[in-house]
Amino acid sequence: MTMEGRPLGDTLFPVGRAAVPGYLKLRGDRLYWSWYDPENVSTGLGPVEVNPKGMLDAFVRIEDSRDVRRFAGRYGVLEICRHGLPASHNRPYASGEATYPSADIDWCYPLGWERRRRPWEPIGRWFHFRRQATALIKIGAAVRQGRRPDASDWAALYEGLYAAPPHHDLPLEAHRALLQSWINFWLSWGGVRPTLDWRKPQPDFYVGGGTFGILALQLMLAVSGGHTLALCTGCGKPYRRRREPQAGRRNYCPNCGEKVAARDRKRAERARRRERNGG
Repeated sequence: MTMEGRPLGDTLFPVGRAAVPGYLKLRGDRLYWSWYDPENVSTGLGPVEVNPKGMLDAFVRIEDSRDVRRFAGRYGVLEICRHGLPASHNRPYASGEATYPSADIDWCYPLGWERRRRPWEPIGRWFHFRRQATALIKIGAAVRQGRRPDASDWAALYEGLYAAPPHHDLPLEAHRALLQSWINFWLSWGGVRPTLDWRKPQPDFYVGGGTFGILALQLMLAVSGGHTLALCTGCGKPYRRRREPQAGRRNYCPNCGEKVAARDRKRAERARRRERNGG
């Protein structure tokens, strides 16, 4: 899903690093996690900061619970709260917020956190947000190319909501405005913000907000960036390309490449032969 080594949502300005918990365990339809491994407290194994490059690519390729576990082990967890959203949608930005909860504001925390249990993630919410991210990328690709998005992509965004998806025949400007709102929802839920980092003699800054926030930031850049988004004929996933794909022609992402293209050509040739021979 990359183009010349650059993933979806790649940017030249500084982006915060993601934090991977020290403990991750997949059990049924839940992913349990902890910043520190409770089974090896003596080791002090805690969160590891990682480069978030390629995060959005990996996220939209999630297919099952094992993919969720692999993603979390590489980029971190979403920290889902009781509202089914990342807890960053409703908590203070200052460090130590889990240590100093306010009696006046009902802040959100990851599921399991408030009762001093091991936090956990509902796998179903991961699939929900993966479907939303994929739909937003596809809608973004359509509006950038002057086309109305597919109704199925809007339906994926409005899944479980009382509001109805927009009608396909709305003006393109309306589709663009709704896309803008959804991207801003993600940025808000992820608590995306600039942060000053002055741990070294020279001050620096970065933009981020945890794993979900970085996903939202990369999603915004993928949808609004200066590259063309296309859907791979082989895997059906979005990827970047330098030029607009030609209408009616197959195109393949680097992950599928010539191998899948050759397979599809052979299948098409066999189908043409059967048609010439009367079935």
